[in-house]
Amino acid sequence: MAKAQEVKNVASYPLRLPRSLKAAAERLAREEGTSLNQFVAMAVAEKVSALETAAFFEKRRARADMRAFMRILNREGGVPPRPGDEIPPAFGTEGRDAKPGMAGRFPFGDPKAIEKWAERYWDEETDKNNELERQIPDIVKGAKSRGHLTRKEFLHLVRWKSARRLDRAEMNSEATIKSVTREALAEPDRERALRILDRLFGVGLPVATAILHWFRDDTPIVDVRVCKALGLSEQQAETKRYSYRFYRELADTLVAEARRAGVDLRTLDRALWAWDRAGSGKRRRRFCR
Repeated sequence: MAKAQEVKNVASYPLRLPRSLKAAAERLAREEGTSLNQFVAMAVAEKVSALETAAFFEKRRARADMRAFMRILNREGGVPPRPGDEIPPAFGTEGRDAKPGMAGRFPFGDPKAIEKWAERYWDEETDKNNELERQIPDIVKGAKSRGHLTRKEFLHLVRWKSARRLDRAEMNSEATIKSVTREALAEPDRERALRILDRLFGVGLPVATAILHWFRDDTPIVDVRVCKALGLSEQQAETKRYSYRFYRELADTLVAEARRAGVDLRTLDRALWAWDRAGSGKRRRRFCR
């Protein structure tokens, strides 16, 4: 009876995979000690869960009454927030008149200070990742000339952004990468281009921004360190960096701040990244932006 019920709840679907993608999936399934069928089912379940969770919180957020929320927080008899629980300032508003070097107060609007912090991005701690970055301009030049990324170039960019996603990224075939990146690079709308790249295995919004960043001047990289430098807690940054709605606000703010200071987005990104790292003490991270 149990087996009959189990069969009744399972639907068949003829799945066609590129040989390279199937080989990568089989390898990962063996490493996980499971069958290819179970591995594919788990991968689909994970993607569906991620998309539905994001949609759920977007709907909940849309129903939020922030005025009522603030009335509750500021009611008589309330207590001040504990350290670390304060509501972060709006993007780009904190510390505009602060001196560079003050923790949590990035010197927006000060091009000399931004350049100084951008220079601190290059150091021995991140030397391995920086070597990957130095090769990116040649990759971008080649991709622009042919209109798409090769599989090798795509994996290089993924490795630079997040080595942890490389296994999943390797599941994409050469033909798929060529087709998807050609469509994304030709798409004039930033968000649509990011969503096109998001179709590839191993590419969420953070990796998509890291790829498109090198081809457009309106696409900053969404990263935990950048978000924290703008006033978010690490928990908030980890959650929000996968939200397209959040990214619109972040991108518009950073583009405006870069123009106000007269610097390019890459310089501002490096400065924000170095700023947060300097304020994080001796804590070390893996090479993952």
